[in-house]
Amino acid sequence: STLSSSSAASDVYKRQAFNKVRLQEHHMKLDGMRLIQHPGTKEIELDQQEYLWSLTEIKTKVHPKKQGATVKECERKALQGLLLGLQWVSVMTRPDLSADVSLLLERVPQATYEDIGKANKLYRTAIKRDAKIRLKQLGQKLVCVGWSSATTGNRVDHRSTGGYMIALVESHFQTGETTTVSPISWKSHRLRKITNSSISAETEAQQVMSEELFETRRVWAELQGCMITAWEDLNNESESIRTVSSTVLVGDRTVYKAMAGEVSQSQYKRSRIDRRTVAQLKAERQIVEADGLQVHRVNRAADLGNALSRQRVDDKLWDLLTTSSWLLADTEKRRPIKRKRAAMMEAWRDKQRRREYGLLDSDESGYDDDLWPTHSPHEGPPIQDKTGDTSDEDQNEILQGMYRSD
Repeated sequence: STLSSSSAASDVYKRQAFNKVRLQEHHMKLDGMRLIQHPGTKEIELDQQEYLWSLTEIKTKVHPKKQGATVKECERKALQGLLLGLQWVSVMTRPDLSADVSLLLERVPQATYEDIGKANKLYRTAIKRDAKIRLKQLGQKLVCVGWSSATTGNRVDHRSTGGYMIALVESHFQTGETTTVSPISWKSHRLRKITNSSISAETEAQQVMSEELFETRRVWAELQGCMITAWEDLNNESESIRTVSSTVLVGDRTVYKAMAGEVSQSQYKRSRIDRRTVAQLKAERQIVEADGLQVHRVNRAADLGNALSRQRVDDKLWDLLTTSSWLLADTEKRRPIKRKRAAMMEAWRDKQRRREYGLLDSDESGYDDDLWPTHSPHEGPPIQDKTGDTSDEDQNEILQGMYRSD
């Protein structure tokens, strides 16, 4: 009788508590975010476009010559409110806005009218691009993948910016195939360490990503049924986390070699890397060995962490949101820089040989615009010497011009 009375009281409480709640199936709104699940494909969409429309631009009328002037206090508060609204969107559903919002928020205390213009432009871009997070149904064998990158000295106080992206992909992603990607966690943040070295900044960003990747694998292991209850039993916890396959994608060559175990102790001593960075790189190598991580090198065209550490330079994250797929190394869209320079140099040498033997066509008498960009400091190939071959000094000038133009 006691059990029956308690269950009846519980039913009455539930009816009173949820009397005004409407049951929604395959559709729900939560904190300005709309969640939709398609019954057929089981795909889940996370959208905040309606919340974006609730924000407003900042209306200002300033002469173009006074864009560098400091804003008023009311305009500063309006700028802060707009950026905080965009930050909520970037944290939940729009990783393509994270870097721009993070860098603009640090300029609020000394904001100018130029910053207001950038914030309004960013807001219009967010409205124009109706992007969504799409969580598609994946296969049985999943891999937790993490990208990380850093940019030095691009903040107001000359601090560095780090960014990471963690996602779930299918297992054949490691073979280089294009696979479905479900973003789990991403962030664009200021690095704690003050440094002017790109290696130190990349190492710091990699350490932050490793901590987040560990927690993501831990949660995923719990969802898969692994019992992780006692913090005292560290061996049991490590064994459970190892059941989740994980891959770390590194863009910096030095960090990649250190994490892959290709750097010896003597090479560390001969290098100019500071001691703290060396200790961090050794710690990351130990994490790779202890947690059973796989380390791969990724080029800039496919590095999602690079797009989260600097202002918008390309549309990598936009492509990810629209296609919900990615690949390990993007070699079709953009070749690695060294191979691109070598191909340009080889093409120019071939044209020089054909010109020397009179094999050029009439339409090939001039220089190619594609081979020699107009923004390069050189008008074209350097003048040849008396022997008809290009001297070593001229070749050095060609290569230096290519490096500056790229």
